[in-house]
Amino acid sequence: MHPILARGRRLPIYLAAWIPIAVLLTLLLIATRQLAPARAIELALPLAFLYAFICLGVWYTCRVLPLSASSLNRTLGAQLTAALTAGALWAGAAWLLGVANPGGVWGLGTLLYLLAVAGYYLEIGGETAQRERALARDAELRALRAQINPHFLYNSLNSISALTSIDPLLARQMCVGLGDFLRRTLGLGERSTVRLAEELELIEAYVAIERVRFADRLQFCSIIAPEALLVTIPPLLLQPLVENAVVHGIAHCLAGGMIELKAEVEADRLLVSVTNPFDAEARRGGAGLGMDNVRRRLGAAGTMTTETTGELFTVKLNLPVHDGGDE
Repeated sequence: MHPILARGRRLPIYLAAWIPIAVLLTLLLIATRQLAPARAIELALPLAFLYAFICLGVWYTCRVLPLSASSLNRTLGAQLTAALTAGALWAGAAWLLGVANPGGVWGLGTLLYLLAVAGYYLEIGGETAQRERALARDAELRALRAQINPHFLYNSLNSISALTSIDPLLARQMCVGLGDFLRRTLGLGERSTVRLAEELELIEAYVAIERVRFADRLQFCSIIAPEALLVTIPPLLLQPLVENAVVHGIAHCLAGGMIELKAEVEADRLLVSVTNPFDAEARRGGAGLGMDNVRRRLGAAGTMTTETTGELFTVKLNLPVHDGGDE
């Protein structure tokens, strides 16, 4: 739908923007001695508003004639013809109202039409880029869920299968936990941002399932500043880091260990770290893809760094604070 007509409050703002053009038209009519000052002032505003509504139609011509390398010349030629025609119609209206030589009005109308064309193409380009970003985000989330779930589901289902004959009650509890985790994953993945508190709930659901498999070998500790809980982040941003800590850290340590998640707000930045023990001699293959996904989803304003201290591996995220509601 037309971006100006789609919202009622935009139309008055759009028409108000034509008042300076009415002043310009008044000065043009006076400077070219087409009309007396009083008559020029009287006619300029209705003429400007008339052309304002004509220029609203530019949106539809831009939609019908999209810019593309294959048809650029044809599109520019058609828009120039439309601009000359619209300018001529405006000049004709001015002539009917008493402007003897409306050539200046024609030139001004052509210029305004072309400016409207440029503005609407920018608007359409922005909409297209926004849709492409949304599609890319959705595809990235689907890829991320596909990366997380198969490996995790395989291990979880094997654990459930083993528990059905040993401890049916625990197997049932694990089934319920797995269902809750998948529900939360799908729910968060459909949104563009989530609060850190919600991401933390997903992480705790994930850790609860993995504890069934690793028992006392897996310990988890979260140290979250209260103000950090309300900060919004991309969904499924931290869960892959915790999964990475389990798969490439705890799983290779015979004694297991503690995964520590910290988050705090400092100078309008959210600082997050995930620390886990790891076996230096164990192969860490496969961690790169998940880490790259997280790094890409941070955007230009966020950073991710890693460091190794002794037998501890730490991932640190630094991203801007957004404490508004979910999108």
